[in-house]
Amino acid sequence: NDIPNPGTALFAESEKNGWIKTPDWDRYDIREPVMRSPIADRTIMDLTRKIYTSFLTPRYLLRKLFSIRSRNDINYYVFRGGKYLLGHLKDFTKS
Repeated sequence: NDIPNPGTALFAESEKNGWIKTPDWDRYDIREPVMRSPIADRTIMDLTRKIYTSFLTPRYLLRKLFSIRSRNDINYYVFRGGKYLLGHLKDFTKS
């Protein structure tokens, strides 16, 4: 789910080819596709949501639990990683 940020090659190519859906920079986050695509927006959002929720499977969580070797690992996985994951999951509930 790449975002064509101004000043990047992706933005220049998107602008040149008319792929940008909106000039509203407040919408340039992961809550909706901002580039035109042959894939339906709902399909893109469903696939992106599945990627984020794939980290919530028991198998993945157990693997991460058994890979913890220090307090820094706990801080990283629980506080930093958890914060971003929950934030992104909240983004998807708004759409």
